Amino acid sequence: FSAAAAMRHFVHPFFRHLPTDIQEVLIQIKASMQRTIGLVPLSGKLANEELGMRGLRVAGKENLHYDQSGREDIDLASHMLLSVARHLLPQLPSEQFAPTVKWACYAIGHQAVALDRTEGCFPKEVIPVGKDPSLPPHPGDSLSRFWDDAGTIKHHHDWLMSLPEESMPMLILHGLPERQRQIYLTAQVLVTMRQALDAPSISTDDHLRFQGLDAAAGAQLMEVIGSELDHRLPLDWPKMHGTVNALANQTSLHITEQKTDASKEKEKKEQKDSKKEKGEGEAKEKTGAKAKAKAGASLKSPTKKVAGAKKSMDKYASNAQSEVGSEAFDLTLGTLELPDLPVGGTLSRFNRHAALRIVQQLGFYMCDQDRALQAVLADGASGTAPGGVRQSRYISVIDKLFEMADRAKHDHTSFLLAVVLFHMVLRALMLRVLYHRAAISIQKRYRYLRNKGLKQRSIGPTIRIQRIWRGLRVSLRLMKMDDAAEKIQNSYRAWTWNRRSRRLLEATLRVQRFWHSTVHRVWLRRCHQAARTVQRFARGMLTRWVLDRRGRQLVRASQVELNEVMKQKSRISESSYIAKTAAIAAKGKVALHQHRQRNMEKHRMESLSSQSHAQRQVDKQRRLKMTGFIQPARESIFEPMIFALQRLELRGPARYGLNSRVLAQVSDAKRKLNRYLPPRKSRAVPFHACSKRGRAAILARRLVKKAPRSSTLVSTMHVDEELGLLDESELQRWMKLQFDVRQ
Repeated sequence: FSAAAAMRHFVHPFFRHLPTDIQEVLIQIKASMQRTIGLVPLSGKLANEELGMRGLRVAGKENLHYDQSGREDIDLASHMLLSVARHLLPQLPSEQFAPTVKWACYAIGHQAVALDRTEGCFPKEVIPVGKDPSLPPHPGDSLSRFWDDAGTIKHHHDWLMSLPEESMPMLILHGLPERQRQIYLTAQVLVTMRQALDAPSISTDDHLRFQGLDAAAGAQLMEVIGSELDHRLPLDWPKMHGTVNALANQTSLHITEQKTDASKEKEKKEQKDSKKEKGEGEAKEKTGAKAKAKAGASLKSPTKKVAGAKKSMDKYASNAQSEVGSEAFDLTLGTLELPDLPVGGTLSRFNRHAALRIVQQLGFYMCDQDRALQAVLADGASGTAPGGVRQSRYISVIDKLFEMADRAKHDHTSFLLAVVLFHMVLRALMLRVLYHRAAISIQKRYRYLRNKGLKQRSIGPTIRIQRIWRGLRVSLRLMKMDDAAEKIQNSYRAWTWNRRSRRLLEATLRVQRFWHSTVHRVWLRRCHQAARTVQRFARGMLTRWVLDRRGRQLVRASQVELNEVMKQKSRISESSYIAKTAAIAAKGKVALHQHRQRNMEKHRMESLSSQSHAQRQVDKQRRLKMTGFIQPARESIFEPMIFALQRLELRGPARYGLNSRVLAQVSDAKRKLNRYLPPRKSRAVPFHACSKRGRAAILARRLVKKAPRSSTLVSTMHVDEELGLLDESELQRWMKLQFDVRQ
């Protein structure tokens, strides 16, 4: 029942508690093992969802036995269930194992029927662990990230199957006997505490506070337990109930006190009826103002209670809506209204009846399976068990996993592995039912198509002829509409093309103007940059001519005189000091100017001494004659080079919007080709698919009108065959495809 409570999950939450090496093996065999079990044909009452009733597949007592005598290999589901049960009961003697399994099968079946008869349902509360900022996830428990980490093993069939929107753990725990419920919850709490605190030695009577469980950690683990049970539990219970046993007892008492939505509605209706009867009796017995006052006082307190109940339920419903998100809540008069249990539905939808039927049929697959019991009770040393049963590789892997679990750190690892394997088998049986439903649906469709009546076959050709004629009529109408649309489209394309061309021409001229201005500005910037460069070099040359060795000596001499005058500043008057310094500075400037002039004259004479005046004039005339040889002659130095090159070309009138002579010849050639060799597709877009039949009919009528006529039908057929207007073999094939009703 611990495995059945988590059937809505693709893997049991206990999977996270298993050692890593066991998890890796289970990940590898999960999909193939479940498909192997799911592909076995269905037998027994598994497809019938009416629990507690005699099904059509079960006519008598003999049908309650799963007969596998004619099979070479026993069903993997039976073998797997019995093998896991044997590993759960290793201390049980072999001769007592078969009766124990038979008793357990009957108990499971009757308990599943009793759970199915529960009126109403418990609302499913999806509690995300670690999403509350004030309550982070416990570091020792990985449930907050488990579903994301295990998403890789959610296979295709896991996405297909879905269960009802109710809390299956609450349904099972509420319906179990008290002792079984206590065992279930004790194991749940003990495993959670041991794994989270990493303390394998914790027992049911050990106080959790001494094991390092404070109030915050207790609240975190209570959230984990509530998430596994699909029911929110108080977070402060570990402070008041310190041991595992006490915490399990309190949880069991809390679950026992919970009621389904149907029970709540029934109690509410009874209370309403009792209040109504009580009010009527008081109205008959009491009269007058005193009775009215008492009646008003008696009605006041229930109103407050209902209002308070509604307020508390509003708060509860808002929390539930934030957790669930997809459920529908009705807060009228403080009640929680959930959707009805699905009945029927799609193939992959499993309601409560279907889910509990799978749990009930575990007994069908385990009870009275002598060959499987012999294979399980054998030592398993060879590949073939006693009785001629070949041992599956999955059973060998499971045996190895239980050996690894027995050597694990926690002594409850074998129990966790058994629960996870039971859950996998239950999900595999759900997949078997899903395949059975799909096969039934395909068979029904096939029988429907196979058993069509003769009436449908007889009127088939008539319907086909009518359909073809209607299609031809519609195709002719669509052909006319298509031609009209093409004409409109051609005119619209020409108009839009001309408008677009005008816009493009205007944009092109504008871009050219902008570009010419940009080129001119860039050229001016280059000219200014070149002028600055020439000026920089000229000033540098003048500075070097002034400050050569002789110039530096003149500067030093002027500086020495200035220094001498500055030393005498305190002994002479201010006017004398200013006059002397100004005279020395002026004398130095004059000396430097004269020195610069001498150097300039010297360099000028050296440059002119290489050629005579007549030779320089000849060179000047020669250079003037070469104007335009190296680069085009420009109107000024500020004219860009590309403008000068453009002026050299011959400019004709602007041809905006006019075709050239070459384009005119090309257009004329295309027009002649289209006239003498028309293309197959002269349209801009292909013909509409619905108008092709109408065009073909028009073409056939045109060919028939052009064909030579004769007085007899035979001569007409003969002429048609000679001209090739009708291909008899193609016509016969077309008639067979169109009018054959055996398709």
